[in-house]
Amino acid sequence: MKRLLLFLSLLFPLLLGACQAPTAQLGVGESSAPVSTTIPATETALPEVAATETVAVPVETPPAGEPATPAPVASPEKITTSAVAPAGAFDYLVDSYYDESGGWQLRGARRTAAGWESALVPLVEPVSVGGIDHVPGHHGALIWDYSGSQGAGPGRLAAGPLYLADLPSGSLETLVPGNVVSARWAPDGQGYAYLLATEETYELHVLDAAGADRVVARDVPREFTFAPDGSALAFTRESGYGLPGTPGLYVVDLTTGAEQMLSDVDRGGTGGSGGGWLPLWSPDGAGLLLRASAGDGDRLIWAARDGAWRHALALDDLDAAAGAALGRENVCTNGEFLPTGATTLLAGAGPCSAEPLMGAMPEATHLVLLELDPARGTLAPAGTVPAPVASFLFLGYRPQSNSVVLHSPAGPAETTIYEVALP
Repeated sequence: MKRLLLFLSLLFPLLLGACQAPTAQLGVGESSAPVSTTIPATETALPEVAATETVAVPVETPPAGEPATPAPVASPEKITTSAVAPAGAFDYLVDSYYDESGGWQLRGARRTAAGWESALVPLVEPVSVGGIDHVPGHHGALIWDYSGSQGAGPGRLAAGPLYLADLPSGSLETLVPGNVVSARWAPDGQGYAYLLATEETYELHVLDAAGADRVVARDVPREFTFAPDGSALAFTRESGYGLPGTPGLYVVDLTTGAEQMLSDVDRGGTGGSGGGWLPLWSPDGAGLLLRASAGDGDRLIWAARDGAWRHALALDDLDAAAGAALGRENVCTNGEFLPTGATTLLAGAGPCSAEPLMGAMPEATHLVLLELDPARGTLAPAGTVPAPVASFLFLGYRPQSNSVVLHSPAGPAETTIYEVALP
């Protein structure tokens, strides 16, 4: 029962976001890619949103398929981007926010000499933000607009035009005129991938830095992510969308076009668009995590990139490992999972709520580091850190400092950014 209530509490904000009413969209800016860009001080100040904080807290010791040939298609105009972060660029794009007086705004976080700060960038054109993606330290954000969508493709998914938003000016450039379900930047910011709805299927396209556009996979109904080095894409095929193909978690090599199935999991149409449904790569690209809520219950698929091992972990298993880390019973993870290595992940955890509120972000008292035994598929605690705030979303892992960046939404127009050192 606790898993059903937790799933509903996580799903409810996504259902709200699927409606076109103006609302903040949380978690869509999450990234598991390493962050190494230092942001220079801005010359033109942006509006400050909320106080920010860098947290250094003491560490607690825990108790003892078939290959697919890429097909060329007509190329959109070549995008022009910069790998050097100009003034005003963000380390992380946190979310989007609608203000009745100012319209849609993008909210970001950036690290300065004084710590983390948060700022808003108003969009200068009247578009509705259905989804966003951003490369840490980059000046461009991908935005796709679902407003007016009647559903596209066999599964009638929300789709619309794809834009490039400049930071910090807020100006927009149209990249694809319509039928885009979602999009993701390449890790270097010099190309991107997007999911295009057609009458027969959903095509996964890659547009590279030279402006060449090609189809690398078909029958891909939902979310996908680049490997940290940009060499591959992870995606799922699922039943429930009127598509052929065998359901599962796949990786496609962008050089050879060869596909590899890492798991036969079928989410059966229970996924969604946004960070909570993305395949998550470990920073070294050797492991993948996928949240699945279908069939035999809510679980986490954990697989090696090379196919050497794979495991389907019930979320109750993660709760038990988190309880062992905290030395307590009746512990629940809060639905936030972030890989820190091929066999390690970070989760928020705390005492299970007796009556969790639908739509409320689950609370956590600690960040718990868990380690997987890839041979046995068992979890062991590897360390804990007190959480700086009870309700939060992960923004990203910083390997160079072994720290995690998270944000805590205090209201529709407010958020606080934290960086926490890990064990």
